[in-house]
Amino acid sequence: DVRRSGTYRSQPGDARLELGDSLLARTDSSGKFVFSGLPPGRDRLRVTKDGFVRQEYPRSATGVPGLPIQLAAGQQIRNVVFRLDPAPTISGVIRDLNNAPLAGLIVQAMRRGYNSRGNRILSLSASARTDDRGGSRLYWLDPGEYVISAAPEPSANAPAGRVNGPTYFPGFAELEDAKIVRLDSSRDAYGMDFRIAQHELTSI
Repeated sequence: DVRRSGTYRSQPGDARLELGDSLLARTDSSGKFVFSGLPPGRDRLRVTKDGFVRQEYPRSATGVPGLPIQLAAGQQIRNVVFRLDPAPTISGVIRDLNNAPLAGLIVQAMRRGYNSRGNRILSLSASARTDDRGGSRLYWLDPGEYVISAAPEPSANAPAGRVNGPTYFPGFAELEDAKIVRLDSSRDAYGMDFRIAQHELTSI
């Protein structure tokens, strides 16, 4: 059974359940799901639904693996319930150095991590384009820490001596100066406004 957190009403429908690496199911309109004809074994059960925080069974902290479900031959496991929290959103307005809103910029939410060689990397979690008022909303994010950037789309017509590089919240051209935006479950981050930084080429 998949329910919205804080309510006993069975919802939402059409959530995606993954058991192990290959078994899939979806909830019906009442939030119920079933896997049948399963062989014995141990597998993790995960649920995803647009607009809600991803979760593994049993409920665990975001980013922390759940516990495998042990299924014996002929065994039936009932009353598995997920209570999903609405996924938080980051929103803000991007402006130029004269405080005018900038339309058409690409805004990204990224998380820090490590690659297979142990080097630090940024992985993209969500992106959006600013509207004519410079506003953007990054939807359906998991709780955690994010780096927010804004940049024009690459253009061959950029003014000489200027690079269309990213600007990191709260308005710096260098990644190491970025301020981390922390998201809690079910709590949106509003007002992530900043001004775009000017990137100048350096002569060598």
